[in-house]
Order: sequence, then C-alpha cells, then structure tokens
Amino acid sequence: NEAFTFTLIDIHTAPEPPERDHELNVLDDVFRAVRDDGRGEDDIILLGDLNASPEQFGQLGSVPYISYVISGKPTNMRGTKTYDNLLFDRRATTEFIGRADVMDVQREFNLTLEQALLISDHCPIWAEFSVYEGGRPGPVAARPQ
Repeated sequence: NEAFTFTLIDIHTAPEPPERDHELNVLDDVFRAVRDDGRGEDDIILLGDLNASPEQFGQLGSVPYISYVISGKPTNMRGTKTYDNLLFDRRATTEFIGRADVMDVQREFNLTLEQALLISDHCPIWAEFSVYEGGRPGPVAARPQ
C-alpha cells in the first residue's frame, strides 16, 4: 500500500516534421488513454526520445498539469539539441522529488566525441522519485491505545 506504483509509456517519435509533430499531437491522447484505462493508476510517466524540445511538444505539452524534467539542456551527445525527456502530471505524480538531469557520458567516462557517439547519439537522462506512494512513508508502528 505504500510503494510508489506507476505506468511507463516509452516512446520514440519520428525525427523530423511533419511526422514528428503529428506523433507529438497524438501522444496527448495516448497519455490520457493510459491514465483513464480503468486500472486506477494515476501516476503515468511518458519518457523517451521525443525528437523535440519542450517548446515543440504541441498538444502533448498542453495536457493540463503536464510537467517535464529536462529544459534548456541538450540531451544529444553533440550538445546541440534537447530530444529526450520524461513527462508526468505534476498533480498526480507527487513522488517526483525535483531532481533530474542529463548524464554527460563523454565527460563522465573521459571519452572523445567519436567514442561517445559509438555508444549512442543521445545522453541518458534521469529523474528521482520517492519510493513511497504520495512521496511520504506511512507509520512504521502504531502507538498502543
């Protein structure tokens, strides 16, 4: 009853408009459909390669209370674009503790750009969540009456 439960939607949109923009404009429907599928799970996390910065999210970015964790920071290995992100409804997913970032693989492992690109053209992103539903642990023991 105390564990943070959630549903992940892992996506990879088309790299270029107009296909990318169409897919972003459908992802708001996907987000709502998963949230409202009857299972009662309110913590829905959509993550992956959107091939778009938050300013380009279109209808996905207009979902009420939608929040994203990466803004104004490149997520591609060349350091030029923000493609990857993690989005959720900030009213429902109160377990997010506010920490998120992009891992600089090249710097972390002292690689050349060419070596880093052999791994991926994207940097990993991460976000930190509480393990407790609602972000707070329940009581460990009750007081005797």
